Amino acid sequence: MRLKMMLQTVLMLLVATICVPAGWGVTEFLCAETQESEKEPESSVSEREYPLEIDVLTQPQPSYRINAQKWGRVFQEIGYIVRFREGRAGERTTVENVERLGQEVTRIVGLMESDGRIAFRGRKFAMSEPDQITAWFEELKRFGANGPPNSNPTWGLNDAQFAAVTRLLSIPVDQPVMMKSAVEAVDSMQLPSVVRLRFTDAAKAKAVIPPDDQSPGVSELGEDAVGMSKGTVLAIVLAQYGLGYRPLVNPEGGYILEIDAGDESSNFWPVGWKTKEAINVAVPEIFKPITVDVEDVPVTAIVDLLSERLKVRDFYSTAALRGAKIDVAELTYSRKPEKIPPSRLMSLMGDRFQMGMDIRTDESGKCFLWVTTKSDWQAFRQRFAHVIPGKP
Repeated sequence: MRLKMMLQTVLMLLVATICVPAGWGVTEFLCAETQESEKEPESSVSEREYPLEIDVLTQPQPSYRINAQKWGRVFQEIGYIVRFREGRAGERTTVENVERLGQEVTRIVGLMESDGRIAFRGRKFAMSEPDQITAWFEELKRFGANGPPNSNPTWGLNDAQFAAVTRLLSIPVDQPVMMKSAVEAVDSMQLPSVVRLRFTDAAKAKAVIPPDDQSPGVSELGEDAVGMSKGTVLAIVLAQYGLGYRPLVNPEGGYILEIDAGDESSNFWPVGWKTKEAINVAVPEIFKPITVDVEDVPVTAIVDLLSERLKVRDFYSTAALRGAKIDVAELTYSRKPEKIPPSRLMSLMGDRFQMGMDIRTDESGKCFLWVTTKSDWQAFRQRFAHVIPGKP
């Protein structure tokens, strides 16, 4: 035990320099790229700036012209050029990235309201709020229409970049994942060489700590992951350590996978996605009634039976469940004999134990059963209800 603790301490000291080109072995990257890490802040995505092209739609009434003049002075004071004009038929407010003479520009179209406020997509500003509108414009200049990666469900990637990342992460895992630590697990997955890995300070402390081998599914996870896409497997694996990752554009080319501490509310690459097709098409048995007659049966045994019935693999969110003080290995479930569909049984057990159980799919369309906390389950549904992976 003392030797194990000493080894973990050494690894934690070494991992402080992690900024990893994917595909490097653990011993190759632990001390690599220190200088690059120092000059590249973790929060940086790109040094580029998006020029802003700002239009505000008005009405022909005199009051709108007066307010446009007042707004013009406000924009002049905060250093922005804005064009006021009448809208074309069917024109709406928008915030989008467009190409102008080979350069990507953020085009913003707002609407002046009768009270003098200007409404942009999802936002409204009054003349008395120059600081707020300045902050928003500065954010758009830095990140473009997609916004900051950490608060955007596609992490500031445009459609082409999102599809490219999905394609890279759709490659199947072809060998068992080593689960001794997050560092070793990530290294064993052999991610594409155009992807760099970066551990935040919050992630470094957890990166070398072994997972709880006694938690359901952890010991089998390495083998069960074979054949599934690397994007979802990486999210499943990191979740065992209380970690996740988000893809960022690398200014030097390719992409950075930023590994950070958190859960499914932390705007990470999701642990799977909602199925592209109807759930009863993706998993035909999900709504077909089965006979349920259980008394004090371990929840893990019921999950095994459900995954067998539905012909999917099952995985647990170890760190999230442990953090919520839910010991799945100790839970039992009872129910009087009746016929109910698997979807209903999953919902009932989830409500009973404050867990979330649902069918998700990896980037290549393989379905699996994910068992997590109720709060993580709700966070996933809120953030990714209408987001599907880019076409691989």
